[in-house]
Amino acid sequence: MDAELGAWDARAAAGRYPAGDTDADTDTDPCTEVWYRDADDDGYGTPTDAVTDCEAPAGHVGNDDDCDDSDASVWSEGSWYDGIDGDGHGSAASATTTCHPGAGQVAVEDDCNDVNAHISPSQPEVCNDVEDDCDGLTPAPTTCVGTRSPWET
Repeated sequence: MDAELGAWDARAAAGRYPAGDTDADTDTDPCTEVWYRDADDDGYGTPTDAVTDCEAPAGHVGNDDDCDDSDASVWSEGSWYDGIDGDGHGSAASATTTCHPGAGQVAVEDDCNDVNAHISPSQPEVCNDVEDDCDGLTPAPTTCVGTRSPWET
């Protein structure tokens, strides 16, 4: 019994059991805090690499919010949108939530016509009876006589 008590005292002194734990019953009083490895040191841990201890071991944090623990600039999943026409704008209907965008995916979902690169919020509005800039307004061609979009033939 004295050897077990001595081992418990050593663990308690090292902070391996909660403060105020006085009964030396090592089977029922271990620390149960979960800590997650933070390999990229961004303050967010990976959910697939956890340890249980009283205090965070070096390189570990108290959350498992990192979706890519190899890149400190990426830690949270985001919404990505297919940019089918390559104009840098995607369609809200194509939303995907993931850590990294797939090929052709973009971070903005404001394209009102994702099959025509000449129609997006980045384009100027021209008088052609087409919604060119996705602002919800389509000017009638009669209001700007002689003006055509640069891509019309």
